[in-house]
Amino acid sequence: TYHVSSYAVSKMFAELPRSAVQVLFFTTIIYWMVGLRANAGAFFACFYIVLMSQLIAEGLTLCISTLLPDPQAASAIVPVFIILSMLFGGFLIDNSVTPAWIGWIRWVSFVNYCFQGLMNNQFDCEGCGQIVVDEIFAIEFDLWISLVALLVFFSFFRILWYIILRLNGPKYDRSL
Repeated sequence: TYHVSSYAVSKMFAELPRSAVQVLFFTTIIYWMVGLRANAGAFFACFYIVLMSQLIAEGLTLCISTLLPDPQAASAIVPVFIILSMLFGGFLIDNSVTPAWIGWIRWVSFVNYCFQGLMNNQFDCEGCGQIVVDEIFAIEFDLWISLVALLVFFSFFRILWYIILRLNGPKYDRSL
């Protein structure tokens, strides 16, 4: 037998290179094909945001699939959370027209922080399209806040997954 912490940490570190390589290929092709800012700092900030969005979505999926009793239930519930996060991410529905009683969802939407981080990364500079940040999308916070918020989401879902594993994990007869 092994401890839940060993499993959780090894799973996270074993899958991190795979995720990083996938995101690196995706970001490298898309970033330069679209013609975004030709700046190494902007490229690596974009890479970080896309990588964190993938890792956060994986963490959310791990939490829900560990909590539910069967894979069919998890595959039915996970898309609901992802779609809600996408809807209130700031791109599909303008946050200024969202009713107050449901507007709080944008603050728990990891897509909101990804979107705002990417918009700040691309357009919040001299001659880069400041009007996009200020008027069209009404970006609410700085790039660094987005980057830190994504790290917090990632940590939260991984710690929550660990706690769920500990609570729902196998029970052993210690008297043996």
